[in-house]
Amino acid sequence: MEQTKVRELQDVVIRFSGDSGDGMQLTGTLFSDTSALLGNGISTFPDYPAEIRAPQGTVAGVSGFQVHFGDHRELNPGDYCDVLVAMNPAALKANRKWLKPGATVILDGDSITEEHLKKAGFATLDPLAELGLDEYNVVVPDITSMTREALKETGLDNKAVVKCKNMFALGICFWLFDRPEDYALKYLDGKFARKNPAVAQANKLAIAAGYNYAANTHQFANNYTVAPAPREKGTYRSINGNVATAWGLCAAAEKAGLPLFCGSYPITPATVILEELAKRKDLGVKTVQAEDEIAGICTAIGAAFARPGQEVVALCGDGGLSMLLGDLATIVEYKLPVKIVVFDNRSLGMVKLEMEVAGLPDWQTDMCNPDFEAIARAMGIRGFTADAPDSVEAVLTEAFDTPGPVLVNVRTDPNALAMPPKVEFAQMKGFALAMTKLILSGRADEVVATAKSNLKHLRELV
Repeated sequence: MEQTKVRELQDVVIRFSGDSGDGMQLTGTLFSDTSALLGNGISTFPDYPAEIRAPQGTVAGVSGFQVHFGDHRELNPGDYCDVLVAMNPAALKANRKWLKPGATVILDGDSITEEHLKKAGFATLDPLAELGLDEYNVVVPDITSMTREALKETGLDNKAVVKCKNMFALGICFWLFDRPEDYALKYLDGKFARKNPAVAQANKLAIAAGYNYAANTHQFANNYTVAPAPREKGTYRSINGNVATAWGLCAAAEKAGLPLFCGSYPITPATVILEELAKRKDLGVKTVQAEDEIAGICTAIGAAFARPGQEVVALCGDGGLSMLLGDLATIVEYKLPVKIVVFDNRSLGMVKLEMEVAGLPDWQTDMCNPDFEAIARAMGIRGFTADAPDSVEAVLTEAFDTPGPVLVNVRTDPNALAMPPKVEFAQMKGFALAMTKLILSGRADEVVATAKSNLKHLRELV
């Protein structure tokens, strides 16, 4: 029997690509996280379609996720890929130009139909010949059919089963690059097992089926291994900016030897910060979710009066702050050491979103804000402004090192959506209707800006 050879590589670039609903972002993320846990250096690039709601199966609707992993620190996601996983002909056509010479291409054979080829703009029924892939290692497994076969005993309907085909592709890549399945299986249990254990089990079965297919087919001449990158020993974690902000506040209070109180009105991005702080009762953190921004800053004033010397933070929106300048005067008059963080998005964001999910284009929600830092200085409060992501950490550090009341004006993206804990179909339908009305009324540029600002939420929805 022919033996598969194991080759060691210094670095590899993989691009997962398919329709927006094929789960490529999740597939790429699970592969990336698995590689990071193995100690590889990684750099990733999520590639979303620029066209809004492009027809399924078209080149314009292709979504991708590229990961560059290696035995050293990776500083970029790579220009060209060693492996392309294409879930349909459109994904293959869109990414043909990004293949390295001799790259491996994995294409779902079930997707090579006349209908799919026509949607992708192929002139013939042979996409491999048309794209000139003779010099590449092309593997065409029937991913969709094999996923159905592997999950036939799960009791799930066909739609739910087909959604698992991205995990079959992930299983192939796990075998191809000697990656363990443990992290992905644990993630699937955490995401699905409690509410829908059948879905969790189906996705795990799909990974196993893909792994077994790759291990037993003779279409891969080699599988590969990439050694861990040298790095300092320690505990590493995946973290986002909002969680980092909350932890930074906890660390500042801890170093100052003071308890932390945060009163906040739930609005993006303050909501996530408040949620994370609420988890830290073990550190003595106290939080209050106020019904509006005026109440939020008033709880901070009350906390500062009740516990002199306590580290007190108020998270406010720009609209709320414009209505509570009298409370700033109270803070100054009594010399309360309240740190006020203003999320300045120049918009009545919640009002705007409420209109959009009801199917209405927003109207009169834009704000012409003053310079909040200048207003703070005029009232006797030290003011700072963070107008770029890479300046936030330094600005907040200086602000919390400053004695007495401080106002930090953080200029945020006005198009960032305040995502609810659970997105309902009626909300999506209303939002889609509102976006359509905006386009028809000549405001397509606003729709494009909104799409670009909220691509990160797609991972949460797929």
